[in-house]
Amino acid sequence: MEDFLEKAIRPKIVVLGGLNINLIAVGERMSELGETLRGENFYSVPGGKGANQAVGCSRLGAEVTMLGRVGDDIFGDELLVKLSNEKVRIENVSIEESSSTGVAVIFLDKIRQNRIIAVYGANAKCGDKEIDSFSRIIQDSDCVMLQHEIPLEVSIEVAKIARLKGKLVVWDPAPAMELPDEAYRFAQIMVPNQTEAQYLTGVEVVDVESAESAANNLLSKGVEIVVIKMGADGAYFSTGRNKGYIPAFDVDVRDTVAAGDAFGAGFAVSYSSTNNLEKSVKFGVASGSLSVTVEGAMDSMPLLKPVLELLKKG
Repeated sequence: MEDFLEKAIRPKIVVLGGLNINLIAVGERMSELGETLRGENFYSVPGGKGANQAVGCSRLGAEVTMLGRVGDDIFGDELLVKLSNEKVRIENVSIEESSSTGVAVIFLDKIRQNRIIAVYGANAKCGDKEIDSFSRIIQDSDCVMLQHEIPLEVSIEVAKIARLKGKLVVWDPAPAMELPDEAYRFAQIMVPNQTEAQYLTGVEVVDVESAESAANNLLSKGVEIVVIKMGADGAYFSTGRNKGYIPAFDVDVRDTVAAGDAFGAGFAVSYSSTNNLEKSVKFGVASGSLSVTVEGAMDSMPLLKPVLELLKKG
């Protein structure tokens, strides 16, 4: 992957997705139903899967345009300032006066596993305006990244436009939900985690063999490339003919909240630049591995140099 840095390739990526503020409570363990636990820490940070992935791509050297909506409130202001400071273009992010900025309430236990409840607010208002903006800017872009924190019909229409123009579509099906057949046809590259893969296929992903079974199910629905994020176990990828497994890197885990977003950003930047599936999955695994060594969501997105250094180590 050394040539990635030496050639200074800067793919142009459009991210359409969620813009949230994360409210994070840390405790010894998760509470049971009806139980109140004394927490150890609380903090808030900018996030949202779309915003995280946009910052992740920017930190890895891509030129990134963000599409989405925030509320007319202090959380929205905070997100826009953060994205701008991270060199993400925000002129196509709308301010929605009738809704609050999206919020994700995140619970972390002592080993930094998480549970999340999201209130999407302004994100749910995305619609024709975002589709029109995307239609104007996609011609000069290489790739669009999508998730499930905005209305599904908007993501499907954007994916359709991107495919018709020959652009890459990287679809992160999170949070998990039922998808119509056309979503699979236009989701060129689908990047679920184990939970999402099981939800979409009915296959419990616990090892490489079950990951292959889940991937085959998604491929049969029309997806061209499937990459299954397996957390601490790495990632599995398949096109049907080209398939493989990349183990995770050995790192000290502090916070797993946005590891999937870091993986997605790393994969999208690399694949948009190299069109090499195996190397790009490995690049994504390295990005995700580094993200869990840092607390926070958006702030845990790694820079390009540390990712390349981790890849060199092996």
